[in-house]
Amino acid sequence: MTEIKIQKKKSILPYVLIGVVVLGVFAYFLYNSSYEMISGNTLSNKDLTSVRENNAQVNAYLNLTLSGNPAMALDHAYTNDALTKLSDATEAMANEVGFDIKTDMDKVKVLSEKITKDPYAVTHSGDIRKAGEIIAASLNSMQKAFFPGLKTEAAEVQRSVEKINPQILTLDQKDTINTFFKSAADLLQKMN
Repeated sequence: MTEIKIQKKKSILPYVLIGVVVLGVFAYFLYNSSYEMISGNTLSNKDLTSVRENNAQVNAYLNLTLSGNPAMALDHAYTNDALTKLSDATEAMANEVGFDIKTDMDKVKVLSEKITKDPYAVTHSGDIRKAGEIIAASLNSMQKAFFPGLKTEAAEVQRSVEKINPQILTLDQKDTINTFFKSAADLLQKMN
């Protein structure tokens, strides 16, 4: 009779263990790389839309803009109030997430005061657009860094401010300006 040699199967256990260890090391580095240091505080680099801050300045702006269809008049009191509260709300939200936009918001406040000084000036819509562009840029920066899930809303704020035509009188484009205020309110509400 001939002798049949039977070979033992090689164990795959060492390969499985090596795979588990490699996956564990990969997961460890993936988890630890999602944190950043910002001004000495460790912040998670995740989408903060689920965190509810309930900021008073943001709520004041939301109450002003989302409470119906405002009456824009020749004195531009509503527009001044809306821009002032929007800059306050944007600055308050920036402070909560660690952004410094005080200089930009001071420029917005100067522009918003400028539109109430001379109600017959034809530059109001240009000033409103400049203020809107500053605010949109600040909101966009915060959205990219802390609220990646709100990309569409931030883009809508940018689009709505670009629709404000500096060559057309403010009162002739009330709806366009109110659309900007409401899109900013929508974004801030979701950030808040």
